[in-house]
Amino acid sequence: MNNVQLFGGVWGLFCLLVFVAIAVDLVSGWRKATERHEAHTSYALSRTISKVLMYQGVMIVTGCIDVVLSVCHVTQLLHVVLLDNLPVMSGLMCVLLCLVELKSIYEKAEDKSRRRLKETAEILSKILHNGMNADELKKFLQTSKHVEDEQVKETVAKN
Repeated sequence: MNNVQLFGGVWGLFCLLVFVAIAVDLVSGWRKATERHEAHTSYALSRTISKVLMYQGVMIVTGCIDVVLSVCHVTQLLHVVLLDNLPVMSGLMCVLLCLVELKSIYEKAEDKSRRRLKETAEILSKILHNGMNADELKKFLQTSKHVEDEQVKETVAKN
């Protein structure tokens, strides 16, 4: 295997790892939304596509930097021959992007809880501002777009 094939193969592996990290984040978010009985929106998929394009663009740019470093023999100048003809910058960027995705996976649950709390506060604010009686409140909660959980709607209907 020559140096160009090794460089390209390792760089391709880094790009694939970044793509896999994004896919894991998407699946995690999709699963958590399903568990919370939240709607799956095209907005989330659109954000994922934008993220793939942006991250892979970053990987292409770092790959170009690696090519320049390799052509200029920077690793030899720094006496780090072990890393000669390897996409070092792309590897570092791959690690960074994968860590960002890992953090995103763990943050999703907290963000959704905060968002739901904010929506609840908005509903409560509307109720207090409008001075609704019990029947109006039931009707509001049953028809509210903010209340997506069918169990909540059934409980409200029973009471």
